[in-house]
Amino acid sequence: MKEKCPVCGNEFDPEEMWLTSDYHGIPYRRVCSDCYSKVMEEGYDGQPYEYDYYY
Repeated sequence: MKEKCPVCGNEFDPEEMWLTSDYHGIPYRRVCSDCYSKVMEEGYDGQPYEYDYYY
């Protein structure tokens, strides 16, 4: 079953796709190998964010 890349819109087998990670290294989404280098150019996928922990 093919999966659509959320960046370019082309369809790929899930085994051919790479898992990106967000600002804190948490797995975020699967993209094709061509889009992976573009998406992870800053070292993370998405926007930087901080958690506010109140105890």
